[in-house]
Amino acid sequence: MKAAWAAVVLTLGWGCNPNPKPHGSGAPATSASAHTDEEGDVHSPQVRPPVPTATALSAPARAQLTALRVSAHQGSVIIRKGEMGWVLAGPQGCTVAKARVELALDNLSALQAVSTTERPADGSVFELQIVVESGDERTLHFDIAGRQDGRDLLQLPNEATYRLQGLDRKLWSPDPRAWCAPAQ
Repeated sequence: MKAAWAAVVLTLGWGCNPNPKPHGSGAPATSASAHTDEEGDVHSPQVRPPVPTATALSAPARAQLTALRVSAHQGSVIIRKGEMGWVLAGPQGCTVAKARVELALDNLSALQAVSTTERPADGSVFELQIVVESGDERTLHFDIAGRQDGRDLLQLPNEATYRLQGLDRKLWSPDPRAWCAPAQ
């Protein structure tokens, strides 16, 4: 019975803390303390990775990257770093030219952000989402909204907003063809 209950819990995604709240402090979040459930099993505090709050890609973070995710209302790509280079997943997948990935990463490294209190005007959170990962940890998580005077409105997972200068939206296309095309 205990094993069946565990299977149900895992299948439904229940855990000790079913409604985690985002933490913006940068420190790992934990539940209050270990506790024992009705079956007598002890559950340790849950540790969640810190919310990414960087507004540009640092050199140390760049050296550890394992995946890039680009999403928009129309399209999405996942590019993973493997032993043979960067590979775009999916039916339209390909090996992405190293020069293409380096150009995109250079763009993220050169960004400049200025804090703002602006929010997306139309209520949508993003037009473009860029996520950079190192293993299971998100190094960058950008929700990009409207562009104004050449600067994009950026919202981070902690809901801080910035006007971002220097983002080349053509480099961060959610279209697989843009990543699979020969490097120019």
